[in-house]
Amino acid sequence: HNDIFELYTPKNSCGKVKGFNGQFGMHVRALSYILSHGSDGLQKVAEDSVLSANYILHKLKDYYHVPFPGNCMHECLINDKIQKEKDKIIHDWDEAGIRVEKARWGRHHIIRGKQKVEIGKEVDAVKLTLAQAEKYLGAPKAKRKSAKKK
Repeated sequence: HNDIFELYTPKNSCGKVKGFNGQFGMHVRALSYILSHGSDGLQKVAEDSVLSANYILHKLKDYYHVPFPGNCMHECLINDKIQKEKDKIIHDWDEAGIRVEKARWGRHHIIRGKQKVEIGKEVDAVKLTLAQAEKYLGAPKAKRKSAKKK
């Protein structure tokens, strides 16, 4: 039985063929989807995809940041840049020019112009009043002891 099969490399071989085209199952599903819809059905699916993407983009553009203005093709691209900015600001007292923003590690910043004061975790920034914020901004900064090199 061993002399029936022989392994050899043909003269004009392209070499070993490997699975470099992604997952085989994904290709089978994609081909099945295309063949099940046919030419006319695939055209209708493409048109519906573009229509749906533009509908979603139109409905969400006032709430999310749209990095590329105008109509889209089959997918709309949006990100949460606007939400991050809205979530960052806790209080915004325009008349006094003061705002309170979230910082890192549970701390908050009170900002007026170029002046920024950090308040710690022990202060409830949501319940902070304008008078309290002005008090924090008016208070002198605590001096830290610096280590002197000898």
